[in-house]
Amino acid sequence: MLFEDFAKKKFTDYSSLVQPDGGNIFLRQIRNSGLPPFILNFFDHSYPAQYNILTEEEFEYTLNRAIIFNINYVIKPKNTLLKFLFGGVETRPADYIRRRLEYFLFYSYYIDHIEDFIVLNSPVTISLNQVEHLINVVDKQILDEINNPSTGDSQRLNLVKLLYIFFLDLGKNNPINIKLPKKILSAFFKDKGFALIQSRIDKFFSEEIFIQETIEMMKPKTRKTRVKASDKEIGKKAKEILSKARTNLMNTESSNRDIEKALTANEELPASEEMMNSEITAQARSSTAKTLTGDLSSEKPMLGEEIYSEDLILQSQLEAEEPHRQISEIEGKEKVFNKLFIEETFRKKILKKIFRRDENFFKEFVYSLLSEENWEGAARKIDEMFSNKRINYLSDEAVKFVDIMQNHFTGNQTSSEDDNNIINN
Repeated sequence: MLFEDFAKKKFTDYSSLVQPDGGNIFLRQIRNSGLPPFILNFFDHSYPAQYNILTEEEFEYTLNRAIIFNINYVIKPKNTLLKFLFGGVETRPADYIRRRLEYFLFYSYYIDHIEDFIVLNSPVTISLNQVEHLINVVDKQILDEINNPSTGDSQRLNLVKLLYIFFLDLGKNNPINIKLPKKILSAFFKDKGFALIQSRIDKFFSEEIFIQETIEMMKPKTRKTRVKASDKEIGKKAKEILSKARTNLMNTESSNRDIEKALTANEELPASEEMMNSEITAQARSSTAKTLTGDLSSEKPMLGEEIYSEDLILQSQLEAEEPHRQISEIEGKEKVFNKLFIEETFRKKILKKIFRRDENFFKEFVYSLLSEENWEGAARKIDEMFSNKRINYLSDEAVKFVDIMQNHFTGNQTSSEDDNNIINN
């Protein structure tokens, strides 16, 4: 009942942030409710722009599905991606896969490579084997980073940090001394195919593992374990992507972005240094040492083969087209606005530095840009506003704002390097 109870608790916490009005809930209420970005993103992609009002039942149904979906994804990203994208079939249209990828906010090292494959190959259809192979290659590169003697503990922390923060209130935890049920960690490393690390986790005699202990078990020992990649041929251009795969997949910026998407608006990002340098108990340190030097137990309490597999398959089979509900022009612009500025960190800093904390001015100006037919018209308005308000064109906030709006009009995808540049204080 571990995950069912956790899902129910999160459902109670999140549903309390949105109060129905006469049995109905406006989508703008949901977007302004303080729900974490991963929940808002799921709602945005579950209902097309024409939707305006949900019944209380529709809201609860979608909220529960969003929670279940992300519990699956955080623990078993590969398994969840494959089930959600393909739902038991062997191939899907490329446009379908691209749309489905938008549901996923975490683990950009998977999503980026799948999107790169689509952009470079322009395939009409994509097979399950192709996507699985791409994921396996990424996991192999991550394992190589873990096994590299030059890799620091902070990078290994980045790989599992989301797990610990996402399930922070699963038990008696605090942001400094964090521990996690080993069944979650075991399932996570099994999903990646990291057999040696999973074995160490399974043999750990305590049912809960501190974050520093997990890092110790990830360190390379006398031999390396490699992920066995699929032998399926996926084409010359795909090989070019993989030969130039992004390095340092376990970087701090990407890891912190994942955590920001898992937090509600009033929660702060925990300090990585505190998580790394916190004192763990003598018993915890002793248990780590014993686990790494001997086989203490043959018992392997594993997660079920699937957590909520029926929900995942059902969701993957939903029709892309939803019934249309008439909404006003302003509602449509509000939906675009919230999608463009879904990153809470960027949104707050842009609001503060460019719009002087005036939320109405921020929205009205963006709405006016969305009324333009092309980027040239929008760029002229931005230039005029920046000049009148004496905004520093080269500031991080100004550059990010322009990038977001230009990408909206031109359809360009930001590079992974751009995505990793969080605005500094």
